[in-house]
Order: sequence, then C-alpha cells, then structure tokens
Amino acid sequence: RWGVPRLVEEVVFPLSQWRIRAVVDGRGDVLAVWTHAQPGFGLPSAMRSARFGKAAASWSAPREIARSTHLDVHRVASNAAGDAVVLWSAQGAPRAHRFDATSRTWASSPTLLLDAPGLSSKLAGGIDRAGTIHVLAQTLVKKAGGIEQQIWASRLEPPYTAWQRAERVDEPDRGEVSRMRAAVGAEGRVLVFW
Repeated sequence: RWGVPRLVEEVVFPLSQWRIRAVVDGRGDVLAVWTHAQPGFGLPSAMRSARFGKAAASWSAPREIARSTHLDVHRVASNAAGDAVVLWSAQGAPRAHRFDATSRTWASSPTLLLDAPGLSSKLAGGIDRAGTIHVLAQTLVKKAGGIEQQIWASRLEPPYTAWQRAERVDEPDRGEVSRMRAAVGAEGRVLVFW
C-alpha cells in the first residue's frame, strides 16, 4: 500500500528540479539526489540531496552537494550499508561524490578519469560492499573524419585518495558504442552493456 506523498523541496519555479535519482539501502533508508536550477538562463545549477530515514519515517532537509554550470546527475548508487556515490558531470568533465552512511556526510572525491580522452556523455557504475567506487564513462573522442564514442573504466578504493588508471573497455573498430548500461555486484564484479 502506498503512503501519503511528502514534500521534499519547495518548487521555486516550474521545472526547477530535474534529473531526480534515488536509491534504497539494505536498511530501507532512501537517498535522493537531484539537480536544482536557478531562475535565469546560464546560471549555475546546484546538486542537492535528501535522506529518508526508515526508523524516523521522515525526510531530512535538502542540502547542497555541489554547484556548477551545465551540471548533470547521471547515477546514484548505494551498497547495503548505506554508503553511496553520485556520479555527475559538469561541462563534460566526470565527477563523483561519496556519501558516508556512518557520518551521514558527503565527501568530494578526486576528479574522475583524468587520463581518459574526450568528454563524458554518460556515466554508469556503483559502489560495492567494501566501499570501492566503480565508474564507467562513455566518452566522445575527436577522430579523423568525425567523433568516436568509447567506454572507459576506473575505480576508487578506500581510503579514497586516487582513482586507478582508466582502462578502455570497448574494442576499437568493433561497432558503435551507445546506450551504455552497467551493474556493480556486492563483491566488486562489474558488468557493462552497450
């Protein structure tokens, strides 16, 4: 049976919130992340989050995680313990922020995939039981005669100091790369489709 809808954030103007992503952890707590636009063309957008605690049956007040122009929230993922990651981009540069379930705080992670070529058009991935963040980026790379789409992977392990060197996942000249999807298992195995 569905519960009564609850307001998480006031609407400032039509379509001020979009790209809403949510995930439920092993305890039944919910973490929601969305883009919050500012009124006016070309102004920076904010990425905000709120948490629903199952025990208290209430939403936390929304809090800002980041602010940038051309901000796009791609994915939010959680492990059973409630540790989570939000994958997002700003002006084509991939980013990640990590949520620590114990302290209930967001931490900025090092910039993603610095050694992968091109601009990120899509991000996928997740966080495993050990807290390792796995990211796949579909990138647009300029080539002679046009643009090639490629898929690159990287991971960030505790204590979260540096991303592993990016590794190309797709095979060159083996067909078009599009509509990438990925799944991350609790033990750290990753499956990607395109």
